[in-house]
Amino acid sequence: MPRSCAFCGGRPLSNEHILGQWLRTAFPPEDLVNGIHYRANAATTHQHAQGLLKATVKAVCEPCNNGWMSELESGVKPFLPEMINGGRVFLDSEQQQLLAAWSLKTMLMMAKAHNPPEPIIPATDYTDFYRERRPSAVMVARTGFAAVPENAQIALASDFSCHALAVQDGYGYLATLRLGMFVVQIVRAGPFPGQVLKPFVPTWQLMPLWPVAEPRHWPPTFPIPDQDWASLTTPDEVPLELAPADA
Repeated sequence: MPRSCAFCGGRPLSNEHILGQWLRTAFPPEDLVNGIHYRANAATTHQHAQGLLKATVKAVCEPCNNGWMSELESGVKPFLPEMINGGRVFLDSEQQQLLAAWSLKTMLMMAKAHNPPEPIIPATDYTDFYRERRPSAVMVARTGFAAVPENAQIALASDFSCHALAVQDGYGYLATLRLGMFVVQIVRAGPFPGQVLKPFVPTWQLMPLWPVAEPRHWPPTFPIPDQDWASLTTPDEVPLELAPADA
């Protein structure tokens, strides 16, 4: 039986670019050719054969690809390239929601491209996102910016990781996306009946993105140094704080 769209269940499927072609204006030409993934451990640094913006995944239908997913891309065009290059950006509430939704959409597509034997992200996260068009109440997101590594020969085009979290009576994951200097991280855990995840407490290097808070300037005061990347993306422990859903 032919596969159906991960979001809406429709058919036929189309090849979706994981990163929109419009992002080519945000990267140096050499990054577009090489598509380097930078990891804290140099042994895991590798190069895309396809190039940064050529990678596609066949997991969504044309109406989703050319409809609401395309609208998300258009929504972040005015400010995301500046963030990728480490520029200062003012994010109002609407832009925060757009950025959180775009980030989750992109992570979901990257997870499909990686296609592990046992998927970490449940299928319901795709259908819930299709229905709501935003991260759910069992998700929190925070954002920061990455410092230029000491090894200037390593290009920092993109990086994505997704790790399962042990959650009592549920399931969860921590997903981290980096594009240039822009970093976003989503933690998903639950379900917790009658409760939601609380936003992360702001730190020097990361600030809350979802749930949407007051308008704020990006980036945070301090960048994420190269040596902290592994502890950020694969922490020993993720503190999960809950609050009543109607709070």
